[in-house]
Amino acid sequence: MNIIKYLPALFVFLFSGSEFLYSQNISKEIVVVNPYEPTLRDVQKFNIQPRVIDTVIIQPDFKYAILPTRVETSFELKPINPAKMVAMPASKLYKSYLKLGMGNYFTPFGSFSISNLRSKDYAIGAEVLHKSSLSKIKLDNDDKINANYSLNKAKVYGKKFFSNAELSGDLEFQSNSLHYYGYNTANFTDSFPTINNKENKQHFSRFSAGTMLNSTYSDSSHLNYKTSLNYTYFNDKFKNYEHVLFLTGDFSKAFRIFQMQLNTGYQMFNTGESMDSTHSGILEISPKISKSAAEWNFVLGLNTFYEHFKMNDKNAVLYIYPEAYLEITIIKNVLTPYFGITGFLEPNYYQKTAYENEYIVPGLQVKNAKHKLVGYAGLKGQFGRHSGFRADVTYSTIEDMHLFVNDTSSVLMNQFGVVYDDVEIIKYHGEIYFDIADKLNFLIKGNYYDYTTILEKYAWHKPEYDLTFSTNYNLRDKILVNFDITGNGKRYAKNFSDETNPYKLKAFVDLNLNVEYRYSKILSGFINLYNLSASRYEVWNYYPSQRLNVMLGFTYKL
Repeated sequence: MNIIKYLPALFVFLFSGSEFLYSQNISKEIVVVNPYEPTLRDVQKFNIQPRVIDTVIIQPDFKYAILPTRVETSFELKPINPAKMVAMPASKLYKSYLKLGMGNYFTPFGSFSISNLRSKDYAIGAEVLHKSSLSKIKLDNDDKINANYSLNKAKVYGKKFFSNAELSGDLEFQSNSLHYYGYNTANFTDSFPTINNKENKQHFSRFSAGTMLNSTYSDSSHLNYKTSLNYTYFNDKFKNYEHVLFLTGDFSKAFRIFQMQLNTGYQMFNTGESMDSTHSGILEISPKISKSAAEWNFVLGLNTFYEHFKMNDKNAVLYIYPEAYLEITIIKNVLTPYFGITGFLEPNYYQKTAYENEYIVPGLQVKNAKHKLVGYAGLKGQFGRHSGFRADVTYSTIEDMHLFVNDTSSVLMNQFGVVYDDVEIIKYHGEIYFDIADKLNFLIKGNYYDYTTILEKYAWHKPEYDLTFSTNYNLRDKILVNFDITGNGKRYAKNFSDETNPYKLKAFVDLNLNVEYRYSKILSGFINLYNLSASRYEVWNYYPSQRLNVMLGFTYKL
């Protein structure tokens, strides 16, 4: 069907219908709920800016020339002020110091020293000291014996400062008195022996004079030196006397990467006719070479001694011992192992032996000891800034080592002679220290000894071990406390009546406490307590010590 021919009729119909609808009266009510709010939809805009692309590229072409022109400049030097070290305030010095005290066993003590104040040119001073005791000590058989002793000392000294050297000298006089208060109580079971205090007394006197000249260069490239000359006269109550002269010279200088050192010395001994002395002089010449680095240092050298004798110089002997030392730093200031070997000739003379054991036979002469080999190895280091440690083992072989034994020529057996033996010693040593700014510190150290003798059964009077504990406490410079503990292991003394059954000297511990209270900067009081445990131990065979000893006193600065 062809719909196109009906289109005019359809158009007339639609138009007439719409006119009809419009001609009707339509009445309706319209309710508006919300006001009309016209809205516009967001549109996506294109932000495209027009630009012109220029296809023509122009290369810049510069042509220029530099005309040399001299420009005058000025420079003004301004000095820099040097940095200044702020000096710590120097503590006040006092010219003199007095200390007086009194203890039980009627023990007076006094010392006085005087010196100049700070000086860049010289130092000079003097000191005197006295300590004595009027005491009686009870022995094993309850016999109370006079054990008086006294010590007197006077000394003057001086020192002159030069630009690169120091010259010093001193004069000293010392006097010691004592009684041979011990004896073998086993020989007097029924009665006490008759003892003449005057004949049982010993008195030592010592006069010495010395001078020393040494360099003060801080640079090792200079020739550093230290020379000294010392003379000593020593005698006793029984008219035994001895002259001793010491002359020493130590020199060192750096040559390129090595440090060269030379130690020299001469010791001369001259005794009275009443003393049987054979040796009269020892000459020492000991060259050494060393080098140090950040991780290690070593020393190599020889210790040479020439010993000549008074009676026959043809019997003079030359001793040569090696000297070597190596130190390796594993951790700086924390762990450092070290190793070494050495040897030396130890001189023994009357004065030295008398101070080692005051109860020796008057006029006793002792052979020189030959330390043929001394080898050691150990570790040292620090736990921190204020603490450290050291531990080592030493092996020694000693020829003609002297050992003290009771003299059997008298009934009392209260004096000591010596016997000689070739001894091997293994010593184990250890120590720990702790220190905090001079306020609190302590030190613990000990040695254990293993002796091997050839002729004698034991190393007589030598302790199996020794221990030391020392601590100091400073409470605001007002109260100062020092506490010490010393201990010795068991020892043996020779029994001539039964050599298979030697005397046993028990181990002991000695506790000492010193307390000082500073009332002011110039006046203080102190109390010293010795042998706090009041233990009764033997210093030498037949010689028991004093028990608790208390001393009170004061100090004064002028």
